[in-house]
Amino acid sequence: PLGTSGKVVVLEFWATWCAPCKRSIPHLSSLAEQYKTKGLVVLGISTEDRQTVEPFIKSMGKKMSYNIAIDKNRATWTRYMAAAGLDGIPQAFVIDREGRIIWFGHPMDPILEQLVDALLDEKAPQPAESTEKPSHKSDESPKKP
Repeated sequence: PLGTSGKVVVLEFWATWCAPCKRSIPHLSSLAEQYKTKGLVVLGISTEDRQTVEPFIKSMGKKMSYNIAIDKNRATWTRYMAAAGLDGIPQAFVIDREGRIIWFGHPMDPILEQLVDALLDEKAPQPAESTEKPSHKSDESPKKP
């Protein structure tokens, strides 16, 4: 993602209507706060319009303290979600300092924080299978990179 060169990124796809997404927001905010001085960027991506997203962000207050972007033409969705054969949200991608996707899965999966911690300490383990599944499943099985 633009402006994240040399940083570890958690890129999360979410929506205001998605209950599991709402439950993961405080967790992602906590991660963003905990690791911000070590070079972590947490970025939430919604394909909804600004008029829907902005009031939601305001209503969340400090529970949603990471950056949010609106993917109005679904270019980011296509580049990540569609390319991975996914359509269920919430879905998080962990991107290392070199810009490589090293894992994707549910943002509440404990492996996410373990990977972030390891990447920021520059001792990244091999990517692992997610133990949590998105709540809204597609007809296709997710494919791991």
